[in-house]
Amino acid sequence: MSTALEASEPSASFSTPPIRRFLIVTADDLGYAPERDAGIIKGYEEGIITQASLLVNGSSAESAVQLARHARRSSTHPLFPSSSSSSSDTGLPLGLHFNLTEGVCLHDGESVMLGKEGFWQATREGKITRDYVARELKAQMEAFRRLTGHEPNHIDGHNHIHVIPVVASVLYEYLPKLGTSLPTPMPMPIRIPIEDLDSDMPESPAFTTKQRGFFEEILTHAKAAHSLWCEPTSSSNPASSSPSAPFVSSTHFLGLRLMGSSNTHAKLTHALTVLPIGVSEYMCHPGYASMIGDEFSRSHEREHELNLLCDKNILNTVKHQDIQLTHSQEYFSSEAVAITTATNGNRNVTLV
Repeated sequence: MSTALEASEPSASFSTPPIRRFLIVTADDLGYAPERDAGIIKGYEEGIITQASLLVNGSSAESAVQLARHARRSSTHPLFPSSSSSSSDTGLPLGLHFNLTEGVCLHDGESVMLGKEGFWQATREGKITRDYVARELKAQMEAFRRLTGHEPNHIDGHNHIHVIPVVASVLYEYLPKLGTSLPTPMPMPIRIPIEDLDSDMPESPAFTTKQRGFFEEILTHAKAAHSLWCEPTSSSNPASSSPSAPFVSSTHFLGLRLMGSSNTHAKLTHALTVLPIGVSEYMCHPGYASMIGDEFSRSHEREHELNLLCDKNILNTVKHQDIQLTHSQEYFSSEAVAITTATNGNRNVTLV
């Protein structure tokens, strides 16, 4: 049975709750390379990034964690004017960017992963076992705890692998054990990348056939993963011993159409202007061109994204649109959930 945060009567403290829009801005791939890490830190300190997803088997994972721990926004930041002096500012919040496509497997320390296209194709052919996914997930969770000293602020997947059925089912079984270990006991935030690929957006060229096919495959798997995670006692998951599982996700997502050079000032401004009421996650890939990695990582498209995330006009748009920037643990452990729900019923926050 699906469990959602039910609409309820507003409490006296917010008898007429404001119509609010909250935005989580997640920078993927922290720990991939020093150049990428430097860009992500800049985007947090000077731009609109609010959290990052860590590749624990990345070449610069250890130094990236140290950079994140000491990252602080400037007192002159237009959206966070008092953050640098706040005792609650403990650096850039980090989540696990679960990775099964690039680098060396941590569960054995030697097996080389299959690459993005190789892994996706292997799952289509049924060649990826649950045991393999479970062993690598356990190893990466242990590495995350060792590197950071805490549980993830959130979880998502490198190249969106977390929504592939064999991976999603393993995450379903493992993640419920994590939520109560967070500093503030709460459901574990997880990304569900469901985005409207056809909504109006300026300067949006048509996808290539290959791009469209891959994005539609992601959306299909994301919808199935959402169904699994939201219906833990359904016939699709008869092994469940609990009527509910501790997951939570924003119900709005954007980023598939805002990657690299395909993102523009006009597109990002439009996306922010029409941002729905409730909580949204914006996935981004900022940084500087790296010396290692694939073509996207070595290109200047990462810096293009970074420049947009730090653009003064973009920051002004966030401010003038009264969009509240936040990160997963901050939002889902606060009364923002209650305010959003009181305003919008159960449409904008899904507790699983």
